[in-house]
Amino acid sequence: MIQVGSTLYVADNSGAKKVECIKVFNKTRQKVGSVGEFILVSVKQLSSKQTQKMKKGQIFKAVILETKFPLQRKDGSFLKFERNTVALLSNQLSPLGTRIQGFSPHELREKNLSKVLALSFSSI
Repeated sequence: MIQVGSTLYVADNSGAKKVECIKVFNKTRQKVGSVGEFILVSVKQLSSKQTQKMKKGQIFKAVILETKFPLQRKDGSFLKFERNTVALLSNQLSPLGTRIQGFSPHELREKNLSKVLALSFSSI
Protein backbone atom coordinates (compact mmCIF):
# COMPACT_ATOMS: atom_id res chain seq x y z
CA MET A 1 0.00 0.00 0.00
CA ILE A 2 1.72 3.11 -1.27
CA GLN A 3 0.30 6.52 -0.42
CA VAL A 4 1.33 10.12 -0.89
CA GLY A 5 4.62 10.81 0.89
CA SER A 6 5.91 7.24 0.81
CA THR A 7 9.62 6.80 0.16
CA LEU A 8 10.37 4.18 -2.49
CA TYR A 9 13.50 2.57 -3.91
CA VAL A 10 14.11 2.54 -7.65
CA ALA A 11 14.64 -0.95 -9.09
CA ASP A 12 16.01 0.06 -12.50
CA ASN A 13 19.28 1.62 -13.66
CA SER A 14 17.84 4.98 -14.68
CA GLY A 15 20.04 6.98 -12.27
CA ALA A 16 17.73 7.59 -9.33
CA LYS A 17 18.08 5.73 -6.05
CA LYS A 18 15.17 6.96 -3.89
CA VAL A 19 11.95 8.68 -4.88
CA GLU A 20 8.92 10.01 -3.05
CA CYS A 21 5.32 9.44 -4.10
CA ILE A 22 3.42 12.61 -5.07
CA LYS A 23 0.16 11.19 -6.46
CA VAL A 24 -1.48 7.79 -6.92
CA PHE A 25 -3.36 7.27 -10.19
CA ASN A 26 -6.38 5.06 -9.38
CA LYS A 27 -9.67 4.56 -11.11
CA THR A 28 -11.26 4.20 -7.70
CA ARG A 29 -11.31 6.88 -5.05
CA GLN A 30 -8.76 5.10 -2.86
CA LYS A 31 -5.65 7.06 -1.94
CA VAL A 32 -3.35 4.04 -1.83
CA GLY A 33 -1.67 2.08 -4.60
CA SER A 34 -0.64 -1.56 -4.88
CA VAL A 35 1.46 -3.65 -7.27
CA GLY A 36 1.05 -2.72 -10.93
CA GLU A 37 -0.50 0.71 -10.44
CA PHE A 38 0.88 3.99 -11.76
CA ILE A 39 2.09 6.78 -9.48
CA LEU A 40 3.76 10.16 -9.87
CA VAL A 41 7.13 10.44 -8.10
CA SER A 42 9.80 13.04 -7.36
CA VAL A 43 13.51 12.12 -7.30
CA LYS A 44 15.00 12.54 -3.81
CA GLN A 45 18.40 10.80 -4.08
CA LEU A 46 20.56 10.01 -7.09
CA SER A 47 22.86 7.02 -7.44
CA SER A 48 26.59 7.49 -7.03
CA LYS A 49 27.02 7.52 -10.81
CA GLN A 50 25.23 10.77 -11.55
CA THR A 51 23.87 11.08 -15.05
CA GLN A 52 23.12 14.23 -16.97
CA LYS A 53 19.56 13.18 -17.85
CA MET A 54 18.28 13.04 -14.26
CA LYS A 55 18.30 15.72 -11.57
CA LYS A 56 17.13 15.88 -7.99
CA GLY A 57 13.53 17.07 -7.73
CA GLN A 58 12.58 15.95 -11.23
CA ILE A 59 9.11 14.40 -11.64
CA PHE A 60 8.42 11.08 -13.38
CA LYS A 61 5.67 8.53 -13.76
CA ALA A 62 6.40 5.13 -12.19
CA VAL A 63 4.88 1.69 -11.79
CA ILE A 64 4.89 -0.09 -8.43
CA LEU A 65 6.81 -3.40 -8.53
CA GLU A 66 7.11 -4.53 -4.88
CA THR A 67 5.34 -3.57 -1.66
CA LYS A 68 5.81 -4.51 1.98
CA PHE A 69 2.06 -4.91 2.35
CA PRO A 70 1.01 -8.51 1.50
CA LEU A 71 -0.56 -9.00 -1.92
CA GLN A 72 -3.23 -11.71 -2.08
CA ARG A 73 -3.42 -13.69 -5.29
CA LYS A 74 -6.50 -15.38 -6.74
CA ASP A 75 -5.29 -18.83 -5.68
CA GLY A 76 -5.21 -17.73 -2.02
CA SER A 77 -1.46 -17.33 -1.62
CA PHE A 78 0.16 -14.15 -0.30
CA LEU A 79 3.16 -12.34 -1.76
CA LYS A 80 5.17 -10.00 0.46
CA PHE A 81 8.48 -8.20 -0.29
CA GLU A 82 11.12 -6.61 1.95
CA ARG A 83 10.94 -3.10 0.50
CA ASN A 84 8.82 -0.84 -1.66
CA THR A 85 10.23 -0.50 -5.18
CA VAL A 86 9.21 1.17 -8.43
CA ALA A 87 10.38 1.37 -12.03
CA LEU A 88 10.53 4.83 -13.61
CA LEU A 89 8.61 5.41 -16.84
CA SER A 90 8.65 8.02 -19.59
CA ASN A 91 5.54 9.94 -20.68
CA GLN A 92 4.84 7.22 -23.27
CA LEU A 93 4.89 4.61 -20.45
CA SER A 94 8.11 2.95 -21.60
CA PRO A 95 10.81 2.22 -18.96
CA LEU A 96 13.64 4.74 -18.56
CA GLY A 97 16.20 2.15 -17.49
CA THR A 98 17.59 -0.71 -19.53
CA ARG A 99 17.60 -3.30 -16.74
CA ILE A 100 15.46 -3.96 -13.67
CA GLN A 101 17.04 -5.55 -10.61
CA GLY A 102 14.94 -7.63 -8.28
CA PHE A 103 11.66 -9.41 -8.86
CA SER A 104 8.67 -8.39 -10.91
CA PRO A 105 5.36 -10.00 -9.96
CA HIS A 106 3.17 -11.79 -12.47
CA GLU A 107 0.36 -9.27 -11.88
CA LEU A 108 2.15 -6.84 -14.22
CA ARG A 109 1.36 -9.12 -17.17
CA GLU A 110 -2.36 -8.76 -16.48
CA LYS A 111 -2.03 -4.96 -16.60
CA ASN A 112 -0.28 -4.95 -20.03
CA LEU A 113 3.16 -3.95 -18.74
CA SER A 114 5.11 -6.49 -20.79
CA LYS A 115 7.88 -3.95 -21.55
CA VAL A 116 8.72 -3.79 -17.84
CA LEU A 117 8.64 -7.59 -17.52
CA ALA A 118 10.97 -7.98 -20.51
CA LEU A 119 13.65 -5.88 -18.75
CA SER A 120 13.26 -7.70 -15.45
CA PHE A 121 15.73 -10.25 -14.15
CA SER A 122 13.08 -12.67 -13.00
CA SER A 123 9.35 -12.70 -12.47
CA ILE A 124 7.37 -14.51 -9.80
